[in-house]
Amino acid sequence: MAEEAEANGVLQITNVSTAADLTWDREAKRARPFVFRMCATDDVMGELLAGFARDELGAKRAAVLYEVGRTYSQRLARSFIGRFSDDVAGHVVAEFFYLALETDFRPQLNRIRDFRPDVLFLPEIANPRSTSDYVEIARDFHTVFVSAVPVLDDGSNDPARRFIALVDEFYDRNVKLVLSAAAPPDTLYRGERLAFEFQRTRSRLVEMQTHEYLARPHLG
Repeated sequence: MAEEAEANGVLQITNVSTAADLTWDREAKRARPFVFRMCATDDVMGELLAGFARDELGAKRAAVLYEVGRTYSQRLARSFIGRFSDDVAGHVVAEFFYLALETDFRPQLNRIRDFRPDVLFLPEIANPRSTSDYVEIARDFHTVFVSAVPVLDDGSNDPARRFIALVDEFYDRNVKLVLSAAAPPDTLYRGERLAFEFQRTRSRLVEMQTHEYLARPHLG
């Protein structure tokens, strides 16, 4: 789409496209004058989340679980790993993978648990996950990073339900959730069908940022 907008002189503004080359014409080696974004790139998001894990949380060991073959997930993972890794400072990263159609993540989660990370980075939540996955993650890990959560509406109610389930499980076990999203909690869901259910999610997301919540012990 960016190529078409550029070729026809049509203005394109996106709030969800995170690929670094969206606004850059590789052949001409220049920025696209008609293409703009309102969100951070994968590289920026991954680096910021890794920096937060290192500098604010004091994490020394990070696990990254991402989908093989999905460019978006891989780019975020590479960016996070590049910023977090530092053998001299003792920052260690372990990578764990899954396939696009995989639905049972217990083998990966068991290996991650054995690695004993300070933080777990999940570069996406868009693919279907069961509540049991969130239960296992919430039980085994006290801090979880989830990146690039999009604005949700009536056209994305299935991802919205999964996000509600994720927040509920993490909240109940006092998991520290570090979230990168396209909008703040108050405007993250803009549909009608799940408006009532999402009220609890908004409230919990706000509470999960408080010092009182962050001081609670993890219920593993």
